[in-house]
Amino acid sequence: MHLFAALTATLALFAFWLHTFVGHRAVLLPVRQATISSFARATSEVCWHFVTYVLAMTAALSMAASIPTLSGPAAPWLLWAVIAIQLPFAVLFLAVSRVTFHSFTTLPQSPLLGGIALLAGLELVFPIQLPLKLGLALLLTLCLSILALFHVLWAFGVTWPAKSQPELGELVVGNPSTPESADGPVRPFPGRGLTLIVAAALVGAGLWMLLAAIPWGHHGLLNTGAWVVGGVFLLRGIAGYLETRLRPWTRKLAYHHWNRVLYSPLCLIMAGMAIGIAW
Repeated sequence: MHLFAALTATLALFAFWLHTFVGHRAVLLPVRQATISSFARATSEVCWHFVTYVLAMTAALSMAASIPTLSGPAAPWLLWAVIAIQLPFAVLFLAVSRVTFHSFTTLPQSPLLGGIALLAGLELVFPIQLPLKLGLALLLTLCLSILALFHVLWAFGVTWPAKSQPELGELVVGNPSTPESADGPVRPFPGRGLTLIVAAALVGAGLWMLLAAIPWGHHGLLNTGAWVVGGVFLLRGIAGYLETRLRPWTRKLAYHHWNRVLYSPLCLIMAGMAIGIAW
């Protein structure tokens, strides 16, 4: 696996998800409901879907370039295609942000698309190649470390991406914070101790996957642990789509939406990576 190409694909997939699910709610739906001309609305729809296909194609090209057996000698050309696609869009959004909002940082598209182009360029300059399992383990560990960092911040009072602790409980855990949103008692956000335990478990799982991916020779225990990690994430990912049967009140919360479009799919992706390492 080519390291920077894999990171390019990861960032491209994140941008695709952000555009498709978050941007759809925050940008496209308000445009559809706005009192604008039919031409402006149709133009917005076309541009929206065009960007969707561009991001999907970028992710596919990057993933192909990250796997030597799949791309072969065509890998540099795939990466140049990624740069040629993403860099103009990054500059365009940067210019729009500056002209419209008088700031280079208002629109998040510029750093995302520019980051994709930058990582593709780094792969061309520094073509670091890793064994597939080790590459998967590094990506999985990075993901788990970011999740662990969020849990540590939440444990010490940070409420992002929510505005308050009760709202964070509704968004992340599915715990109702008001009687109006609960079919029963109001449930607070989990305490600091439990949140830190989850953070430690995520860090431990990431380190375990790294150790399991390193060719130590006979490492049956590490391999078994990797299967366990994959199984846990697989169960969590599947359970996320069945959760309303056991916790029907979550249907009323923002957690229900994000559980289906982010939490559960992410768990299934991490399960696939862990199982790929253990296989």
